[in-house]
This record gives sequence, C-alpha cells and structure tokens, in this order.
Amino acid sequence: MLNGAGCSTKKNTQDTGELSNSPAGGTQRIMNPQRWTIKIYNQDKLIARKEYHTLTGASKLSNKIKWDKDTRVYLRVFYGKHLTNENKMAGFFNDGDYTNKEDYKLALDAFSEKS
Repeated sequence: MLNGAGCSTKKNTQDTGELSNSPAGGTQRIMNPQRWTIKIYNQDKLIARKEYHTLTGASKLSNKIKWDKDTRVYLRVFYGKHLTNENKMAGFFNDGDYTNKEDYKLALDAFSEKS
C-alpha cells in the first residue's frame, strides 16, 4: 500500500547536509520532510484537503477524521528536490491511500522515520 521513494525526518524543513553510508556502499544525503499533504474522501468525493509542515499536525488530524467504511485518506509526504545519482534534480516523496486509522498511523511513522 506504500508507494513512492524517500524517507526521513523533520526539523526546520532544511536538508541536514549530513551524509550517511547506504547499504549499496555509496553515500546518500539525509532528507527532511517538508510538506505533509492529506486529502480526505468520503464516497469518492473530496471533502477536505489539509497541508502541514510538521508531523504533529498530520498526526493530530487522524483523531478528527470520522473513520467509516466510505472514508479514504490520501497521504503524501514531500521531501523536496534533491540531486539524484544521475546528477539531476528530482522531487522525492512517499504517498498512499488509507481506509483505517491504524494503517494511516503506520504510514505516518514510516514516512517520518530517520534513516
């Protein structure tokens, strides 16, 4: 259920500049989430769109959502544009659709986890 690329943390929405060793033997830049976008659908109609710059805001929203069988929540976490291995700038993000609070909370944890 989880799509996209990228994963990391949040603090002042800036790239930390730290380098870490990747399992492939090279180095990679650690990215920070910059924008959490949440769209709430009920019976396939968009009923709300929220955007946050912190994990706290996105997490607190889950308690306000009325989770029923017709509710679907789309979550997208954008990490910004970064240099790829091919020396091109590309946007990195994670996204997914969730139909229950438990899966949504797991996605929040996974998308904000430090690498």
